[in-house]
Amino acid sequence: MPLFALSFLSCLAGLLLLLVSVSGTSASENSWRELDQGLSLCEFHLDHGTITVVRIDPEYWSFELACAKCEQTQAKAVHEWLKEKNFAAAINASMFKKDSLTSTGYMRAGKSVNNDHISSRFGAFFVANPDKADLASATLLERDSPNLADTLAHYGLVIQNYRLITRNRTVLWPAAGKKHAIAAVALDKDGHILFLYTNTDILPADFARALVDLPLAIGTTMYVEGGSEAALLFREGATVHARCAYFEPILPNVLGIRKKTAQK
Repeated sequence: MPLFALSFLSCLAGLLLLLVSVSGTSASENSWRELDQGLSLCEFHLDHGTITVVRIDPEYWSFELACAKCEQTQAKAVHEWLKEKNFAAAINASMFKKDSLTSTGYMRAGKSVNNDHISSRFGAFFVANPDKADLASATLLERDSPNLADTLAHYGLVIQNYRLITRNRTVLWPAAGKKHAIAAVALDKDGHILFLYTNTDILPADFARALVDLPLAIGTTMYVEGGSEAALLFREGATVHARCAYFEPILPNVLGIRKKTAQK
């Protein structure tokens, strides 16, 4: 069966799962399923639907930006980026402007710059691939992080977007707003990176509160997309699973992971 067909069926299956989720229950710590070394999955079934979490240990996995503007190519469906880049998992890198190429916040991968403007509205930065051994290989920083500008300069990958939850687990998003599907990237207390997705229509503030209440030990969390353009894909063996709306979105910027060839 073609990969796109598998992705579509996985999206549909995810939607059906939302409809039959058990009210008021959540997955336990024992529900984590190992996808690969340093890579695990858990799906929490709550009142409003399901939150899918892919937990990534940066000791075993590297992070890469797939960027149409940087590579002078076209935006692509997530599964196309996944296949082309040989990613084990991929999620929206950020929201994007009307040109369907440029990130709404600062975005740089090595010397390739998608957007050189640090937005005053966005308070979270996903960073990876440092040039100093004493820096975390992947983490999330906040606007008030000490020596932010200097730290960002030492990272090869920097992506800026809305801060949904602070390092102190404070929800910043206002209670009002529009309900929609959400994709987010977060840091937990153990230094894992979390790819997060919910397909149900929910207020971002309610989504954030749910994350704080779940057994995720969640810290800084960055909102990366909402609505039909939000998506999360991951591999389990030879199978590609998709969490998205009815159809996979076409995206210009995707954050993916690839297993490190040399491990400690």
